[in-house]
Amino acid sequence: MYTRDALLDLIRRSHQSLKGLMDHCRGFSSEELHRKLDGFGYETIQLQIDHQIGAQAYWLSVIKGQMDARDEPERYPTIDALEDHRMDVLAATEAYLEATNDEALNTPA
Repeated sequence: MYTRDALLDLIRRSHQSLKGLMDHCRGFSSEELHRKLDGFGYETIQLQIDHQIGAQAYWLSVIKGQMDARDEPERYPTIDALEDHRMDVLAATEAYLEATNDEALNTPA
């Protein structure tokens, strides 16, 4: 059984780690953030970070019955833009979790 408090803790720690990674990436030039890297999951650092944030936004929309499958990495070309996106997704996730209860989280749709 998942609890609301455990999921909030997990998501907040995950975002804290992602923020640390993104802060480190602030030292990279735009060229470095967008350079194609062989063997990388998504081919650039920017696309990899965008995917991680976007995946959470997507699954939150699915849980809420909205299924928003937009994939618009061009909207977040910089670390600052990605950070704003990350903060928006975190706030939306926290709001969803804070408004629900343990029973709802563990009841199949």
